[in-house]
Amino acid sequence: MRRKIPKSSREEINRISADKQDRILRHLSEVGALTIKKAAEDLGLTHSDARNQFGNLRVKNAIDCVGRCKDGYLYTIHRDNAKSYREQLEEIQEDEAIWPETIARFRKHAAPGAVYHYRDEDGARKRTKVTDTRYPHICLFDNGQAYSWADVIRCSRAGVNTLGEWPK
Repeated sequence: MRRKIPKSSREEINRISADKQDRILRHLSEVGALTIKKAAEDLGLTHSDARNQFGNLRVKNAIDCVGRCKDGYLYTIHRDNAKSYREQLEEIQEDEAIWPETIARFRKHAAPGAVYHYRDEDGARKRTKVTDTRYPHICLFDNGQAYSWADVIRCSRAGVNTLGEWPK
């Protein structure tokens, strides 16, 4: 059976928690973006306690996750115009994504004879031309290879791109 915490001690716990959250917010306003680990070291809190307080502050919308580094996620004080880490990732993925509508539009404009580059068995970069665009999911080339439409679209975008080599 769960033990009930007396009201006086619950108020004390809430007061201590609010004090820690105030210290964290003050420190974030002075220093800028911080990880939970760095904030815990600077303020003399345990990592689990700091993590709990950061979680409480995120629920209250007092802080935002704005990025990621080798030590963890970076948090800063909430601003209305700031984008969260998740929103930033979604924007990047949306720009890089190749949607079915994009493939359908591109297939209408793709023509045999368009030049692309690929890597042969020795690793040398060679040219190849589109030979057949009839198939719904693949595009055939004169080197005997078939590549997905997504790969062909990616290679048609700005920059040096090679068929079959996706960025890491």
